[in-house]
Amino acid sequence: MKSVKTVCQGPATAPGGGDVQSVQTARLVPATALQGGDLEPSHPVPNPALQGGGMTEHMYTQGFSPIIRTSMAYVRIWLHCVWGTKNRIHFLTGRKKYEIISHILSYTKSKGIYTDLLNGHDEHLHCLLRLKCDQTISYVMQMIKGESSYWINKNRITKYRFEWADEYYCVSVSESVVPEVRKYIKNQEEHHRTRSWDMECEELEKQYGIEKHQG
Repeated sequence: MKSVKTVCQGPATAPGGGDVQSVQTARLVPATALQGGDLEPSHPVPNPALQGGGMTEHMYTQGFSPIIRTSMAYVRIWLHCVWGTKNRIHFLTGRKKYEIISHILSYTKSKGIYTDLLNGHDEHLHCLLRLKCDQTISYVMQMIKGESSYWINKNRITKYRFEWADEYYCVSVSESVVPEVRKYIKNQEEHHRTRSWDMECEELEKQYGIEKHQG
């Protein structure tokens, strides 16, 4: 298998303010191995990993198509997030709860927020989601809570003005217990037959060692 080093030139900026060149290793494979047939000789092949970032690159091959290895961020962070309505008012009852959940799932998908599961009870929601490398907890929660409360009021889903509480819980979840968390979220109705939201908050705080700070 042949290999070649390629130089990618573009407006990438060094710490001192000048342009930089990044050298990357490409592994050449027969073009016939890829869908679409053979490439013409000396056919310029752009690196799709660099498109959109301001950098450009051309690889010239003779019957070969390059596989470019680039610097990528591989992130898999599971979070269990819980938030409630302001003053713990029972807004999320009956059909309204599922209408609100459906909207949040649709919205998060449109914004590239991976929401694995969303469910809850009368005055709160549980969400199992996964962060991307460029997302933060505060950003994701602000997007979900802010947009959904606006949508609920705009469409008059509830009889009175709707607001989420300012606080929320958010803890990381290891891959091995993701199925367990999914089961817990799915069974919210059954879970709250014997436990109130206050009791659940106390359990979360105790289980994860969460400390509330005033001010």
